[in-house]
Amino acid sequence: MDNPRELLRRRRYWTPVFLRLYLDHVEEIRFRDPQAGLKLAKVGPRLALLVPESPGTTGRREHRENLVRAHLVLAGAYRVAGRDVAADSEYEQAEQIADSETLSPIARADLSLRLATRGRRDSLTRQRCAEALELVDAAAATYRVAKDGRRLAEAHAVRGYILNEAGRFAEATQWHGQALTLALRLERAKPADPADRAALARVAESARTNMAHAVSQSGVLTSLRAFEHIGIAHRELHGRRNSLTRHLLQWTEGKLYQKLNRQDRAETRFKVARRGFVRLEVPWEIALVSLDLAALYRASGQWAELETLAADTFRRFRELCGDFEAIAALSLWVDAVEARKGAAAAIDTARGVLEARSPR
Repeated sequence: MDNPRELLRRRRYWTPVFLRLYLDHVEEIRFRDPQAGLKLAKVGPRLALLVPESPGTTGRREHRENLVRAHLVLAGAYRVAGRDVAADSEYEQAEQIADSETLSPIARADLSLRLATRGRRDSLTRQRCAEALELVDAAAATYRVAKDGRRLAEAHAVRGYILNEAGRFAEATQWHGQALTLALRLERAKPADPADRAALARVAESARTNMAHAVSQSGVLTSLRAFEHIGIAHRELHGRRNSLTRHLLQWTEGKLYQKLNRQDRAETRFKVARRGFVRLEVPWEIALVSLDLAALYRASGQWAELETLAADTFRRFRELCGDFEAIAALSLWVDAVEARKGAAAAIDTARGVLEARSPR
């Protein structure tokens, strides 16, 4: 793919066909390399505006739909990169554009499906979860009527993701299983459109990764099933070292080893995953895996390592406004200071943090 700035200077690229291929490419790359995906996605809305609008009502509607999709793709790229506030802003812009023009049923359903995932990832209340699932229901109903299996598989995967975030892991496992089964069945039918084939592969990859996480947290299936899904997903990634999905799988492996009391292997997986997240610059994932690794240090009495990591993790969560997680990191930090320097030093550390001005 050419330099994004060059794309806007070359008028021969300003066509609906190129725009569709460009946005397909961004969706393909954003989980492989979040920062590269975000760089390309930022071009999308401007490129959609520059594409000439065909005459008539249909042309106007298609132009609006392309613009909506460009903002949704950018929102997804921001979300993968851990920039939830920017993502929500793009979701709002997509909604405003959609309100100003009638969209086709499929485009409206696509919008609903994307809106289901908006909002901060650490604030999925029961009410918000119900609202998100309602949006998924509406989108899935449209896809069933249209007999659009690929989009229906994606809706199942999004439902599973929401249930994962809500901690309903047994239900999430079932929906990821449905998404994976449908995506693989459609993939075996070899759809003619390369974009459909790529989208089905993404759905299958996402379903496997999130299913492995759900299984690792749920008592419904054994940990061996999770390792099985992880192994398949790793093979399908073909060793792509710069993949966000790859590092999410390593993190899940660490959780499974921790569950099986294999602390040495869990620590190794957490460290590898953390290095990958740091390289990809995804702040939420860095902070969350750091918290898991810090808890492991606490359990094994690695106080020096814990003090350094917990302090860094606390600062990261404060910057991300993750208050609940920040408290957990602060607790681990204080434990480490107490173990190494005594109760008085731990009290001073806690008092200094609480009295310090918030970075927000």
